[in-house]
Amino acid sequence: MGQYIYDGTFYGLMTTIARILDTNDSPTSIQPVQSSTPDLFSEPVRIETVEFVAEDLLFQIRNEISELAYDHVVYTFLSEHKDCEIILYHYIHKGFILGKKIDRMLTDKWVLKTHALTRKVEREVHRFKGFVRFRQLADCSYYATIEPQYDILPLLAPHFVKRFADQSWIIHDMKRSKAAIYNQKDVCISDISLFRDLVFSNGDEEHKRLWQQYYETIGIKARANPKLRQQLMPKKYQKHLLELQPADKTIIQTPRNGPLPSGD
Repeated sequence: MGQYIYDGTFYGLMTTIARILDTNDSPTSIQPVQSSTPDLFSEPVRIETVEFVAEDLLFQIRNEISELAYDHVVYTFLSEHKDCEIILYHYIHKGFILGKKIDRMLTDKWVLKTHALTRKVEREVHRFKGFVRFRQLADCSYYATIEPQYDILPLLAPHFVKRFADQSWIIHDMKRSKAAIYNQKDVCISDISLFRDLVFSNGDEEHKRLWQQYYETIGIKARANPKLRQQLMPKKYQKHLLELQPADKTIIQTPRNGPLPSGD
């Protein structure tokens, strides 16, 4: 039994779990190196990320357990739950024993935890498909800000690639300082550490005003239900919705080398 640390990436965790399964160990903890706590009685084992080892484990999960199990692994990791690593180790370990039956074992605590985290992430992805609000930049590309509870950019970006395939855009996760960047050809997720002031297009204020007018027009004051609105649209999402913002000439901090790479 031992403590394991890894680099905090998805492939890093998959490499770590693969190594533990190979040695038939029973880990007491698996932690990203940036948040690991020292054990007074044992030296933690540092696992270096090996891409082909991680990919091989993911291939085995998809083929020897199920595609559904693969989805659970991805969503649980993106939940950023403090114990997601050890939860996933036990879920994957049991999955290789039980195969497709693993997701029917609803009395198993590790399966329950994995499914619960998946549902939470799925729910937030579904909400943000309707909550992302783009604003036009001076170069005619589009920019949106979000602050999701979970690390949903990898799940959210494909939806907007399909929906706005003919536009260049950035979805900026301000909580994690990273963004999904699309140039009408490719999409990538990149850390944002360098910034400059970016001015919106001349028509952006009119665009915001139309959102606000639409919100006011469809609202029926006699049927207002603040509790239901709060349930469907929590306050933590509202500050990024154009229809709920005051009209102003906003300048937002965005990448210095941006806003977007060329699609040519």
